[in-house]
Amino acid sequence: MTGERVKLEGEIEDILKEFYDFVLVDLRRARLTAVDYRWRVRRFLKFAGLEFSREDIRAFLRTLLDKAPRTYANYLKALRCFIRDYLGRPDLIVGFKQPHVPIEIPGVIPDKKQLKKAFEALPDVRAKAIFLFIASTGLRKCEVLRLKREDVDWDLRCVKARFESRTKKMGIAFFNEEAEEWLKKYLTTRKDDKPKLFRIGTENFKAIWKTASKAAGVKITPHVLRKWHATTLIEAGVPGEIVDIFQGRAPRSILARHYLRPKLKELKAIYDRAGLRILS
Repeated sequence: MTGERVKLEGEIEDILKEFYDFVLVDLRRARLTAVDYRWRVRRFLKFAGLEFSREDIRAFLRTLLDKAPRTYANYLKALRCFIRDYLGRPDLIVGFKQPHVPIEIPGVIPDKKQLKKAFEALPDVRAKAIFLFIASTGLRKCEVLRLKREDVDWDLRCVKARFESRTKKMGIAFFNEEAEEWLKKYLTTRKDDKPKLFRIGTENFKAIWKTASKAAGVKITPHVLRKWHATTLIEAGVPGEIVDIFQGRAPRSILARHYLRPKLKELKAIYDRAGLRILS
């Protein structure tokens, strides 16, 4: 391609499908990353159209200046991948700088009373199940949304997902009786046989945390629940190295050893003794 503009041929959704496959297969990025990039590029193409220039990119980025720095940064990452890598037009995107993203300062970790208020405000079984599952497992958002039904060991209330990215490892996660009850309630409402443990769109997932935060009076996100999970376990006397296993920070060799069933039973006993609860 030459010149200062790029003109795309075909329908937007066809282009986005090819781009999604490019991110997933050619670049070997995580599926959630491919989904996120596709969503952000769709918004750009609806703004700029199928023929655009560097000025159109600048105009789109200008609409994001009042957004959080992280939001701007995430859009720029998606556009770089699409324009520079997929379209092969680095000249159109070069020079746009990532904003300074402030270091996240740990906020207030909610107490059980606030978490219970958040849970009670959630509108449906699926939202309640996701909330309790994340709180009791301490899993990251990306890990939870990738889980399959077959990853759950109901006898041990344990999750052993075959998940690992370039930057994150998943540990051996356990969930409590509260999460088990609501997870089973949610699964009985499902009329499909899809393998995913949780089926939920981006906007509905975001809505869970908006509702929860408003009801609790403090910010609640999957990351906040992960902090609450670790803090609660440590306060209950669980050794730090075991918490690292639960939250996927232990070395791969350690995680592999604890995947054996006798070790899982030992870990479950430690988890159960901690008495991690929200509703009772």
